[in-house]
Amino acid sequence: MVIRKHLLALIILTAAPSFALPGESAEAIGPAPAERTERVLAQVEAIVDGPRELAGSLAHDDFRLFVTGRPVELIAVDRLCRSGLELAPTDEIASSLAQSTPPGRASYLLYFDQHNLTMEGRETSIALAKEMVEELVGKGSRAAIVSAGDRLLTVSEFSGAVGELQAALDALRKDNSQWDEYPTLEHNRYRRIMEAGWSSAGAACAMARSFQNDEITRTEGALELFSSVLARFLGEEPPKVAIYFGDTTRIKAGRHYFAVAGVGCDRNPFDALSAFQRVTQDAAAFGVRVYAVQAAGLTDSNFASRTAQGWATQDSHGGLKALALDTGGDAFLNGASVETMVGRLNADSDCLYVLNFDPRALPKDTALTVRVEVDSPGVRVRSRSQLVIQSDSTRKTAELLAAFTAPESVKSRLPMNGAVVPIEFDKGRFRALVQAIIPASTLPTGGEWDIGMSLVFGSVVRNDESGRISVDRAGVPVVLESEMTFRPGPFDILFVGHETRSGEIAAGQFVGEWPRRKEQPVITEIAIVQPTPGVFLRSGKVRTNGSLSVPSDGSIRGAAPIAMLSLVCRPVDRKKALTVERAITGESVVEFPPLELPSDSGPCTQVRDIVPENTLAAGNFSYSVRIKGSGVKRSREFRVVGQNAAAQ
Repeated sequence: MVIRKHLLALIILTAAPSFALPGESAEAIGPAPAERTERVLAQVEAIVDGPRELAGSLAHDDFRLFVTGRPVELIAVDRLCRSGLELAPTDEIASSLAQSTPPGRASYLLYFDQHNLTMEGRETSIALAKEMVEELVGKGSRAAIVSAGDRLLTVSEFSGAVGELQAALDALRKDNSQWDEYPTLEHNRYRRIMEAGWSSAGAACAMARSFQNDEITRTEGALELFSSVLARFLGEEPPKVAIYFGDTTRIKAGRHYFAVAGVGCDRNPFDALSAFQRVTQDAAAFGVRVYAVQAAGLTDSNFASRTAQGWATQDSHGGLKALALDTGGDAFLNGASVETMVGRLNADSDCLYVLNFDPRALPKDTALTVRVEVDSPGVRVRSRSQLVIQSDSTRKTAELLAAFTAPESVKSRLPMNGAVVPIEFDKGRFRALVQAIIPASTLPTGGEWDIGMSLVFGSVVRNDESGRISVDRAGVPVVLESEMTFRPGPFDILFVGHETRSGEIAAGQFVGEWPRRKEQPVITEIAIVQPTPGVFLRSGKVRTNGSLSVPSDGSIRGAAPIAMLSLVCRPVDRKKALTVERAITGESVVEFPPLELPSDSGPCTQVRDIVPENTLAAGNFSYSVRIKGSGVKRSREFRVVGQNAAAQ
């Protein structure tokens, strides 16, 4: 499941149960709020090419807009033209609706799709981006930088500081987690298909189909992330430009492998077209033009058009064009220079008209065809080919989507925490309890919360959970719980909460890594939990008390018991018995009896130590777990406060 599907499920919980603390009544959850009826204008950008004196002097009556083939009345036409032409509404109505963005000011999003960048493309794209930032940013224009590698990384929020943006790009170049070797190993997959063909044509064909399926899945996941990131343009004024860096983004993903498998091998009739269409529709919804850059440059011309390399190059070019052209943007292929790209970007923003119209009579949340015509000889006009009119509920979904992809960008006075409590290791996977936590509310009432969380590995969501909780008491935490499975290695858990009455959005992120079993024993991260009153939702059932995980910077109440939990994993050979020693040191010392793990025990064992209430005085402590005789140790620092401090 991908992020978008999960978020839609999160928002459409209109029939979910409502919960309240004992002795209190919670307002029943009613039907979804009706769409607002006030007049909100929709916009379509029109790029005008032609002589300066003509292109910069068009008026309201020079434009005609057609949506789904039918003419649409224009309420206002705003002109954003540079080179001495000031921003000037073209009629009296438009003067009251004039854009606040002066001519030439734009918002750029530089997006590095590491899942589709070769090694050469990754290095070249960062170098190109540094030069482009210097040419495009400044004088009111801003840029943000996002990279999708092991995790979706916001390298820089929107900024107009060229030096800071270039430093962020330098940091991205050094970040090994923001690199994917899959595109670079394409020729190795060709070789494997050829070697399989030495045994039988059927084996080669089966391997080609397997690689095709992998590439389709990867392409869909990568474009799903890119599509979700476009929600960050919410609230930005036009022009809004996304610059997408990728080398191997193909609609017919994996087709090229069948050129190696042989003539008798028919490929599966599958492709990644739906993911490309989703990008086009989201770009239309947020008013974004996409410019796609094939950073790897020229390909090897020694391959004939029917070879695997020829098909791969053709499909890459077609995919990048598909990403860009239908949004009103362009594709830069075969090593286009910075001068060429910047020149085109500036030319497209040199004289831009924004057509405003009333969308209330048009269908919502569906792709509508768009055509713009202009009555002026010698002038050409370009625009996007599709338009999406978002409903209020869809726009709210987009805001939450932006919170999921960039939790650090959500400005909320209610932070959101997350925690992972290890349970066991079985069949090569870790299992843990995950908590999404809205801390004790500072709102007048507890509120009605839609809460969701997604476990993300790279570009794929492996587990997700969502629920709605309603509580009318302030000052209690709201907690969504779910047991999730993890493979060894790094992971992200993204949390988002939406208070349906106030519109408040909270978001958070938990970044962790499960250890890989090696020749030496390993110990997982240590979780500390404590019984706490609150509203806990798990598997559709609610509790008014539960064990709440304490964040690394949180405090522990000395008057309540605490539990420390971790997993101790033996070496891969499993032959050696282990002795696990634990202790608490600090203002006082607590020692626990050694835990003996026999040689025939499972690969990992949960270590759980309980400290009764009123055992630890106020102060700073350290809980440590060590494997006797191995030098392997893991510690967790924590702070204990008295009852009065805890209440505060």
